[in-house]
Amino acid sequence: MSSTITRARAERRTILNNAHEQSHLFYMNPQGDGDGPNRAKLLYASQKSIFCPNLRVRTRTKRFTNASTSCFNLGCDCFRRNRIVVGISVDGPEDIHDAHRRFRNGRGSHALAMRGIEALQRNRVPFHCISVITADAMEQPERMYRFFRDHVINDVSFNVEEKEGINTSSSMAGSNMEAKYKDFLRTFWRLSEQDGYPVVLREFEQVISLIQDDQRMTQNELNRPFSILSVDAQGDFSTFDPELLSVASDRYGTFNLGNLKTHSLEESTRTDSFQRLLQDMTQGVETCQKGCEHFGLCGGGNGSNKFWEHGTLASSETNACRFGTKIPVEVLLERFEEGPPLEVNRTTIAPQSSYYLIT
Repeated sequence: MSSTITRARAERRTILNNAHEQSHLFYMNPQGDGDGPNRAKLLYASQKSIFCPNLRVRTRTKRFTNASTSCFNLGCDCFRRNRIVVGISVDGPEDIHDAHRRFRNGRGSHALAMRGIEALQRNRVPFHCISVITADAMEQPERMYRFFRDHVINDVSFNVEEKEGINTSSSMAGSNMEAKYKDFLRTFWRLSEQDGYPVVLREFEQVISLIQDDQRMTQNELNRPFSILSVDAQGDFSTFDPELLSVASDRYGTFNLGNLKTHSLEESTRTDSFQRLLQDMTQGVETCQKGCEHFGLCGGGNGSNKFWEHGTLASSETNACRFGTKIPVEVLLERFEEGPPLEVNRTTIAPQSSYYLIT
């Protein structure tokens, strides 16, 4: 192992050891090299900022599309010691996943993602999976369900294919696809319920939790300032939605608020860029609150979806809102009207395995 990589790991560990749980840092390393984490030491200098006492660190390497690489580079002991819950992207069976997640050389990334999941399970590191649903995946709910169940992946979140960046269209657009997605969720729920809930969908879990506790959201971490801090490999940083970091736009510039080498987070709140972002984000959340009966279950939506679909943060309903909140709520209400769902202790819902994790 090279001294550069060893030093990089040590420096990233230092950052993790100085981080806590309530907020998030997305460190973007587009090179995907061992030396990239050295740049993350910029964060260490910003710890004096008033926004950093409760910072949770997540690392992303853009050359790979999921957190399995971080597992191999850092070691699962680092995740476990620092109480980091890993989010790993896997879109289901190999053919469905690799249809859209390929390296630049054309090779699929599914095998690497599964190696990462196996390492996390083997080392008892808590994780959840994020699965992007496309039109092809939606036609195969039984197969999708069996994939997660058979690999003992119990905590899953579905992201519907979105318009974002160079992805200027979505295979999920249109009312016909909304009806099909509702059928997909119904089938997935029914299969999991029949098996004793070995797979729990976060879309359902969050809504059920809010209803059971008689609580409603007024914001979420993607529209609340500095709940999330995004930092790229050069030290440029932004807040709100990580997908907006360094994205060029006429209205917001690059969404960046400064560079950690030259600006503190507190200083960034006094910039015109931050004030414009905050004003539009707040206006968008208020518009959602006034006009949407689902507001308390999502807290005002995501800025990136609003920007990519409407060109501004000062907007409301998006395609992502309908697929991520409204349709799951409709499916849940339909199921509740049929009778109460089975209540199963989450510590016993998965097939017996020494690798089963509760997150």
